[in-house]
Amino acid sequence: MPIFDRFQYQDCSILVWKIEESLEELKDAFSYYTEEKIDLSYIKKDDMRIQKMASRLVSATLFGENGLDYDDIEKDEVGKPRITNCDYHFSVSHTDGWAAAIIGLSAVGIDVELFTPKIERIKNKFCNQVELTQNGELKDLVRIWGAKESMYKAYGKRKVLFAEEMAVDDKKGVLKKNGITHHFDVHSKIYEDEIVLVFAKELYRE
Repeated sequence: MPIFDRFQYQDCSILVWKIEESLEELKDAFSYYTEEKIDLSYIKKDDMRIQKMASRLVSATLFGENGLDYDDIEKDEVGKPRITNCDYHFSVSHTDGWAAAIIGLSAVGIDVELFTPKIERIKNKFCNQVELTQNGELKDLVRIWGAKESMYKAYGKRKVLFAEEMAVDDKKGVLKKNGITHHFDVHSKIYEDEIVLVFAKELYRE
């Protein structure tokens, strides 16, 4: 399996993988970690099946490297994956050619995004006015989107307005919802000038 990068940030472990295998190769590798049978027949596009399978495998690999059991993953009432029987939090992401996963001892989220110009068409939907003024470049916009996606995943609930209820400033992020402000540590890395990896770790609430 082509693990592209692995690193630690405080109590978080992150694994990044560049997808090069076929779907069958991914399934074979995944069977090393679990007997779970994956049904991807509901996904029509082959490339999306590969991405989905890759996200399962990168997660299982990260779990194995940290002494966790992949079979302990379950989804909560809003579809957020969580690990039973331990204190770790978990998040996973995938895009064309890439997959990544993170575990940590506080709420975490991760996102991988390609640098695609189409994000400029929707920037007003996820950027506030300060962010639009200070971040005009494509890479800046993709990083903000990835940061807010990561914070949203860590938050773990639906109906969040990205432009109005979330803000990103350098390596910090906030999410304000229902009278509570969630503060996040936000970091990013660029790979092969092609994608940005962004992960968020909740620091505290007030």
